[in-house]
Amino acid sequence: MGACVGTLRDGCGVVLVRGALIAPVIPPSGGASANSRASSTVARVLPLARLAPGDRQATAVYGLATVDDRGRIADRTVIASMGWSAGARLSISEDAGLVILTADPRGVFALTRQGHIRLPVGVRRWCALAAGDRVLLVAEPDRDTVVVYPPAALDAMVRQFRDVVAGGAS
Repeated sequence: MGACVGTLRDGCGVVLVRGALIAPVIPPSGGASANSRASSTVARVLPLARLAPGDRQATAVYGLATVDDRGRIADRTVIASMGWSAGARLSISEDAGLVILTADPRGVFALTRQGHIRLPVGVRRWCALAAGDRVLLVAEPDRDTVVVYPPAALDAMVRQFRDVVAGGAS
């Protein structure tokens, strides 16, 4: 084995090391015999997290959308599941940091010509939404409602789920 020479070269912090080269360790390449392959045909399965058992009872339809600079959000699957089309009148309210959209023939708001939901600036301020934020849209056709979950609400839900299910382990 060689020794380390502690001399710095040109003040650059370079240390010269002398010694024998260490041969690389390279695993054998698929050259195993047929017998060893046949004996190792048992597939290893990775462990999966166990979720709470239960059947899905909800008819909710989920989508993700990005808030644009005009407050518009769009997810065709969510809007189609509601049976809403361009110009559909909506009521928009806020409840505990969530945005609640409900079909309302006397609603002040409407879907855009392209079928986008336009969140008014006041609603965006309620929920601290900015252009580029991603939101979860949950359509509940049986209630004729779409709920918009801003990032802060999603953070709180994930934290609570982790604390309850995983015992707070990170």
